[in-house]
Formats: sequence, C-alpha cells, structure tokens
Amino acid sequence: MQPTQLPPNAGSLTDVPGLKIGHFTDTRRPTGCTAILFDSAAAAGVDYDGSAPGESQMAMLQPVSPVERIDTDIAMAAVAVGVARSSFARCPSSENARVLDRAMAAVDRLLDERLAAAGP
Repeated sequence: MQPTQLPPNAGSLTDVPGLKIGHFTDTRRPTGCTAILFDSAAAAGVDYDGSAPGESQMAMLQPVSPVERIDTDIAMAAVAVGVARSSFARCPSSENARVLDRAMAAVDRLLDERLAAAGP
C-alpha cells in the first residue's frame, strides 16, 4: 500500500474538514491557548507544558480516566473556577472574591441549563 500523498499546501489543522481552530497569546507574559472544536463527537486528549492553574481539570483526558463523555462548556467553566480559586487563594482580595463568585454563578447557570435540557 502506497502512502497517501498530501497536496503541497496541506499540513495545517485548518485543512481538516469539521474542525474549528482558535488561538490566543497573552503578550504581557509568554503564555497562550489553542482550542480545537469538532463539529461532531470526537475522542479527546490534551498536552500541556508548564504549571497553568487549570491543568488539574485535564486529568479527565488521561487514558486511565473513567470519564466517557465530556461537556466542553462545563469543563472549561470548571477551569475558569479553578483559575479564580487559585487567584483568590494567592491574593484573597475583594476583587478576586467577586471574580470567583461570578465564575461559580456561571457554572451554576450552565449546569441548570444542561439539567433543564435533559428533562425529567
């Protein structure tokens, strides 16, 4: 069997049908995040370098994880709560407390929406 020949301009994730890709880099400190969204269900995995506060949420993507399905909206909201909690733990200011409260309220609303959509 011959290997498939790629067109000369191929080789980017943006060439793959059914994917949406976004990236953000915070130039104030060299950090960033790339997100890949799938049009339909897909297997998930993660690779990260460094010690980002949200990395603890990614344990569910390890091959030994018992998690079978991930709601990415809820997973990312949980990451936001983790980052807010970490910021508040390092600096328990009233502003960080407000950010944490807003993040937790957003997760509560999202969970309520998902439960309501699931029905009885």
